Amino acid sequence: MFAALIGGCSSSGSTVSPAAPTTAVAASGPTTTTAAVAPTTYAVGRHSLDLVDTSRPTPANGTFPGAPTRTLPTLILYPATGDPSAPLAEDAPPAEAAYGFPVVIYAHGNNGSPELSLPMLTRLAAAGFVVAAPAFPLSKRDAPGGHTSADYHQQPADMRFVLDNVLAGRVGPVPAVDGGRVAVVGHSLGAITVLGLTQNTCCHDDRIKAAVAISGTQAQWDGTWYQPPTTPLLLIHGDHDDVVPFTGSTEVFAAAPSPVGLVRLINGPHTLYGPPWLDVVAATTIDFLRAELDDDASAEAALAVDGNQPGLATFQQR
Repeated sequence: MFAALIGGCSSSGSTVSPAAPTTAVAASGPTTTTAAVAPTTYAVGRHSLDLVDTSRPTPANGTFPGAPTRTLPTLILYPATGDPSAPLAEDAPPAEAAYGFPVVIYAHGNNGSPELSLPMLTRLAAAGFVVAAPAFPLSKRDAPGGHTSADYHQQPADMRFVLDNVLAGRVGPVPAVDGGRVAVVGHSLGAITVLGLTQNTCCHDDRIKAAVAISGTQAQWDGTWYQPPTTPLLLIHGDHDDVVPFTGSTEVFAAAPSPVGLVRLINGPHTLYGPPWLDVVAATTIDFLRAELDDDASAEAALAVDGNQPGLATFQQR
């Protein structure tokens, strides 16, 4: 049942294409106002590498016999020096911050990839986050044996492994990071992974200070839900999602302890990384992360504005 529900959830639809870090997607459709997108103040650099976890295997999958290790091709997007209007630049000179930049580990959906999530990831990096986005061994689009959700129980550990490497400085020529400001963001199966990693005792990592679950739902994990300490949580979901129903997020919102917020995208589909949804998804995610990681009262106030867009989005929190 679970595999059938999320068998086709990916991080991007066929009509979404990567955007430059300063490209603002104008809201269109049934809205009378435009979401207040946080300023994009940095150029964005990118670096790609393979991270190999030798401590855990990849199980057999279809024609794929399995492997003794888990290989995670990882895309790093980061604040760079230079013109913020410039396109993504490979290994661009990194920007500097007094105490290092906050970190976001991003989880794609089933049949997804970091590349398909670029419209969202570039927004995060341009706003001042170092983003590490692994391609999961068996749920990625080009998975050996065919993409599958069956390996999702291993994905929280994949995210922790990537975080270990980022905090240890083993991911290439990227800016210095602040290990005290770490967040996770995920879409679809990636959101399910994020919920397991931050809201269930199976996988909790107290280094993670904020979590954003986009188009997700609660799935089966080995631990107990919502036991302290949990992680501050923002849920974002389209109420016309035909892959993972909107009730997946409303049920989590009802069960999760405070602080938790819910952004409802009116008439929103499963994939939200194109117009008119991307502006709201990116702005509310950035607002929430700044509010939680930096204790920024102005970002918390902006979240209520960016999450309440007539005809497009509503926001509630507790």
